[in-house]
Amino acid sequence: MQDRIDMEAYRRAQRQKGEARSHGQSEYERAEKLRRLKEQIRAGTYCADIKDIAMQLAAAMDPMS
Repeated sequence: MQDRIDMEAYRRAQRQKGEARSHGQSEYERAEKLRRLKEQIRAGTYCADIKDIAMQLAAAMDPMS
């Protein structure tokens, strides 16, 4: 379970990293967002947004994932 949580956090962070670059966020800001996200996941307070749901659906249909 923990590996799945970490992988989800990693995937989201990678997506946010790309978005952040286009919005001019610093490495520190991206790291801070990732830290907050991991805390929410571990605390059980994280609620997926539409981007997360779309990513999960796409991953489920991708034979390489």
